[in-house]
Amino acid sequence: MTIASIISSFQTFNGTITGVVGAPQTMPGTLTPDLLPCAITLPGPAFWAPAGLGGGRKEQRTYVVRFYVAPASDEAQEVSQAFSAGFALLEAAGVAYRAAGTIGAGIIVVRGGDRLEDQGMLRTLPYSGQQFFGFEIRVPILEQ
Repeated sequence: MTIASIISSFQTFNGTITGVVGAPQTMPGTLTPDLLPCAITLPGPAFWAPAGLGGGRKEQRTYVVRFYVAPASDEAQEVSQAFSAGFALLEAAGVAYRAAGTIGAGIIVVRGGDRLEDQGMLRTLPYSGQQFFGFEIRVPILEQ
């Protein structure tokens, strides 16, 4: 299992979430209106365990899924529409990820201090020099 294969599995999964329009398999140069709302998965921090009995290496990595809803704006109507769409997508993504036990061959870890975590819509998200309204979900995955 490679980081690239897990990200591909995430993007396939993200494309099934109600409200997601774009879940590209390759990183686009820019986020165009036809891709929004768009989900992009990035590899986050990892814990590496040494090979144990049987020689299996296990790695736990948190993947960060950013959901870009709309370009940041200071127009009241655009802000209102972006947040309405964002709230619905935040809920749909949470429901989808809570229902999933795996992403591809990776196991979603929800034990101890590990859990699915969303960062809310508290700030804008950067992408290719632009700012977008959106949110991110952090998903801990046990890779084998």
